[in-house]
Amino acid sequence: MRGHPSQDTNNKILAMSSISHSIFGHNLIFINNPDIKDFISFKSIGDIKFIRVDEFDIAQFGRVYDWTQLSAKDARVAMSRDVFSTEGSSRWALEVRDRVKIGWSGEGDIVYYSYTCSLDELLFWILHTFLPLSLDYSKKMSIFHASGVDLGGKSAIFLAPTHGGKSTLVNAFVERGYSLVGDDSMGIIRQSDTIYTVSSYPFRRPYRRVGELGILTDRYLSGMNRLGAVYLLDRADPGDDIEITQIRGIEAFEQLAKSLFVTYDRLPREKMSLIINIVKETPIYKIKTPWNINRVEKIVESLILNLL
Repeated sequence: MRGHPSQDTNNKILAMSSISHSIFGHNLIFINNPDIKDFISFKSIGDIKFIRVDEFDIAQFGRVYDWTQLSAKDARVAMSRDVFSTEGSSRWALEVRDRVKIGWSGEGDIVYYSYTCSLDELLFWILHTFLPLSLDYSKKMSIFHASGVDLGGKSAIFLAPTHGGKSTLVNAFVERGYSLVGDDSMGIIRQSDTIYTVSSYPFRRPYRRVGELGILTDRYLSGMNRLGAVYLLDRADPGDDIEITQIRGIEAFEQLAKSLFVTYDRLPREKMSLIINIVKETPIYKIKTPWNINRVEKIVESLILNLL
């Protein structure tokens, strides 16, 4: 049956809806789909309305680009303007072949979608891929390929390439009782001369299965949180010492630029400005992380001590 949810999916949706939280700082309101509960928090910075339709052509949203691989599936996008443009509509759409189509209207934060995949997979494409790309493309916030937790009322975020240890480290913190800010992606925004993280969604993935959101956790800090520190995970040999060193200037700038959710041949102006301010205002460290699962707890302890 089209989009028919499994019992496991229903349980997951009910659990999500029982926690008051926002997704990337926004309330998600699903219209015409009783299988998905709205995700609401009073601390949100806006609403995004999702309207289910029978079918649509992504060409309505802009120029259609060639098929490519995205999360092990054939996917393509349509975009109304160049990513560097400061003018014009931010309409765009994502199509995953024979599975889902999702289109950002560019006005009123309204999204149209149709799907033939499972509800679990639909939520994966919306939360993991479509929303971070939409919010970045529409310049509402800059999305970083990062994971993070709340430490002492501020966000500590971890940057590393895919399979670089971000999720493993975040999972260890959550199991110790710390609150999740995001796993794999999160927004960063500067308001009133203060830099904030914008929490993504309440799932963490200590394992790496393509196409899954991961483990739902109620230890999730919804909304905006002041950015406290940035850690670059530097993969080391299993027996190496754990070392934490502060980095500054061009080295810190380059590492942050490489950690954007979308990489660019040249940085858009607003992202360059944000990264410069992060480098100026936030301590940035490189941590030598021995590639040994049995030493994760020691790495966690070293990070906590570093912030004291």
